[in-house]
Amino acid sequence: MGYQSSYTYNDSNDDLPMLDLKTGKNTEKQARTSLKSSDDVLVSFNIYSGFAGQPESKNKIPGRWIPKNQTLRIQGRDVSGGYFYYGGVLRSIDGYRIETSLVDDSYPIKTSSIDHIDSSLKYYPSYSQLSSLCRDTYLKWLEGDRTRPSTPIGYVFLYFYGIERRILLDHLIGKKGNNDEFKALFAEIQRLKSIFKDNKSFFWYCTKLLEIMCIYKPGLVSIDNQEMSYGYDSILLKYQISQAAINNKPISSNIALHWLKSLSAYNLKTPARRCSEEFDELFRLVYTQKYGDGILVKPNKSRLSIHYFPASASLSGIRLEALDIPDPSILRGPSNKFISIAEECTNQLDSYSRHLGRKDTSKNDLSAKILLPEILLKSHTTEFIENFKTQVNDVLVKHNGVISVKNFWEIIDEPLPEKINKKVFLFMHSIVDKAGYDMVPNPHLNHGKPIKDGSIVLFNEKLESSYVPTFAYNEILIHLWLGSIIAKQDESIHDNKLEVLKSRIDSENQLTPAEKQSLHAYLMWRLHNTVSFTGLKKHLSVLDPQTKETISQNLIEISLADGKVTKQEITHLENYFKCWVLINHSFLQNSIINLRKMAKNHRLILL
Repeated sequence: MGYQSSYTYNDSNDDLPMLDLKTGKNTEKQARTSLKSSDDVLVSFNIYSGFAGQPESKNKIPGRWIPKNQTLRIQGRDVSGGYFYYGGVLRSIDGYRIETSLVDDSYPIKTSSIDHIDSSLKYYPSYSQLSSLCRDTYLKWLEGDRTRPSTPIGYVFLYFYGIERRILLDHLIGKKGNNDEFKALFAEIQRLKSIFKDNKSFFWYCTKLLEIMCIYKPGLVSIDNQEMSYGYDSILLKYQISQAAINNKPISSNIALHWLKSLSAYNLKTPARRCSEEFDELFRLVYTQKYGDGILVKPNKSRLSIHYFPASASLSGIRLEALDIPDPSILRGPSNKFISIAEECTNQLDSYSRHLGRKDTSKNDLSAKILLPEILLKSHTTEFIENFKTQVNDVLVKHNGVISVKNFWEIIDEPLPEKINKKVFLFMHSIVDKAGYDMVPNPHLNHGKPIKDGSIVLFNEKLESSYVPTFAYNEILIHLWLGSIIAKQDESIHDNKLEVLKSRIDSENQLTPAEKQSLHAYLMWRLHNTVSFTGLKKHLSVLDPQTKETISQNLIEISLADGKVTKQEITHLENYFKCWVLINHSFLQNSIINLRKMAKNHRLILL
């Protein structure tokens, strides 16, 4: 709510009616400048004050500042709390008007309601121009605790004008007032800002004044970055950057984030805007990872210009003491680094943001939290993750990691889905992965997928997220798949058969410990779930004849491991071999004959 002037002109010597373009009324004060052009056409510019028509006060008592601890009797009211100017004579900074906030008790009042407004409470209010009803309302507000959020903002601005004058003219320019009052006024502005924060104009003016106070008396008052103005107009941000450069101190993560948001050449993308809190936290963490305490910025030749635009028209044209300091905020080098980090953070938040963009979703949903970047997950899901780990460790100790799908959903305190589709499968794996474990089936390793009434297997040693299965891994995986089918033909799985399958994993030297643990978990999963042939032929089709022959011999060994071979087992093997196209017909016949001979030679029971 600053001072504005109005301009009209005419191109003749006639005296035209001169109107204030803001009020539409004739003004009392006019300044005319006439210029004679080369073609003898007279051009007249009429400049009008937006505050014409101030009624002249009969009160000739000089205006004075009322401190917080003083109580005044004003037209029948005891007004305590101070922080306003009182009297009859107090000029604006240009000397042409009376201070707009000056409370002059020579003007009449009429009893009114606490929320009364009329046309006299203008966009740029002035106590002298208020109606008697509005003056009464304003005095009632001053008389109270000045906290009611529904107060018409014009009255709050009028109060703010006085505080603004006291700080700028008396404290900063006139060097009047003490430090205790300066700090108290700083706190009062913060209080007003918090109460009337919904009014963007008032919020902006409060922020600007707080920033100026921090710049000129940094040892007395300060605000954190959250209270500073976000945008290119934060003079305090530019001052802080300048001070860091002068003192050779690193740019902190908070200042770096604020600097990023102040860039006129860069706009935050949807994930950064939709997930602003998460973006801010992630930016600070990534910035710290890359630059530690922060980057160093060297002082440049450009000087920082400090301009303050007052809310009060009485302070229009005010000039504060110039500070001869550099302005590194205009440098492109640092801003490019911040933009690079912002893009990285935006990409990491993309899945999380897309989830929140869907209907009926919330940041509190587990399905949302689990999509957070790894670096944020711990701070947002600590309680859940710790509880999940406790229960998983119990499963690992008591059940070798085998847990039913139903119990898994009970552990995470979520309802069991109607169907375990791809989306649900990925969600289950994400929870396990973010907690530091791995699971079988794994959606990224062609294991198959869990079923609603089936089980999964959890284990400790995770494969890298970028892991691509090797030939040896895939070969043994197929071997275990087929072997589990053979082993499960009996009513219960014989220990010897299980040992043959396990030894196939442990004896393979080309496997890493993590691959071996993954395959052991895969074997457990196959043995604890219904036999499935889905996708088996596709896996077998890529095997060469020699590998198929090796697998066939291993399957026969599994059949013999329990010390007996039934005719039904032989028939099953024969059918499996044919169906799976593991070996040719002649080799199949020889294998069956050899199986019978092996049973006889090893004194196995042939039923």
